[in-house]
Amino acid sequence: MKRKFSVVALVMLALAMQASSGLLGTTRAQVRVRDDGQPARKLQQSTGRARAIVELESAPVARHERAAGGLPRKSIDFDAPTARAYESRLAGEQQDFMARAAQLSPGIKLKLTLRRLANAVSVEAGASEVASLATLPGVKRVQIARQYQSTLDTSVPLINAPAVWNNVAGPSAKGDGMKIAILDTGIDITNPLFSDAGFTAPAGFPRANHGNLVFTNNKVIVAKSFFDDITSAQDEFGHGSNVAGIAAGNSGTVSPLAVLSGVAPRAFLGN
Repeated sequence: MKRKFSVVALVMLALAMQASSGLLGTTRAQVRVRDDGQPARKLQQSTGRARAIVELESAPVARHERAAGGLPRKSIDFDAPTARAYESRLAGEQQDFMARAAQLSPGIKLKLTLRRLANAVSVEAGASEVASLATLPGVKRVQIARQYQSTLDTSVPLINAPAVWNNVAGPSAKGDGMKIAILDTGIDITNPLFSDAGFTAPAGFPRANHGNLVFTNNKVIVAKSFFDDITSAQDEFGHGSNVAGIAAGNSGTVSPLAVLSGVAPRAFLGN
């Protein structure tokens, strides 16, 4: 029940851009540091590397085209000649930025470019050099990208599920007898969240199609695939198992990080 994902930290490098000459001129960046992330001051003292998203000043293609057409809600044709020409211009600006950035941070690496909905580049550079990127001409802001890990051990009490259990049917119920269908990538019954110990499948279950009965047990009582070209209900991606665990993962399931439970742990699941 653990996922890794990259999000933009709430560490903002606010810019005070001044007229400049040459590469840096008199431009300076004022760094605003928040305590809820990895402070920029620590990055400046670090010998490691960091990921950052650098937003450039020119408008992205969508905003530029919408303004040019004078219709705030019109759809954007990104293949129109004007849109393609403007996107090409942004590509040139991003290349110019990377060339200047390489002089400040020789080891900088370009990870991703955005031009249509945002005018930004994602880069990896020396942690002590990230703040200096904000001093370059044409830079609107720099945001530090950080990696977070999410766990689900606090979600059930956060939404007051135990209070519902107690007020509706008592703490032993917790969804007892309910059937929850998860239309997703599948459910991995080898995960202890879906162990069928203490469960008895209702009459007429388990059910499956295309020979998917092997992916059922007394808790996951249905396994079906609704694609013509993909007949297996096996979860090969993990998303369906994650969703199923949130809904009805077994209470008291021990994980490396915490003891987990779904919102309705005594419910049956359909894959």
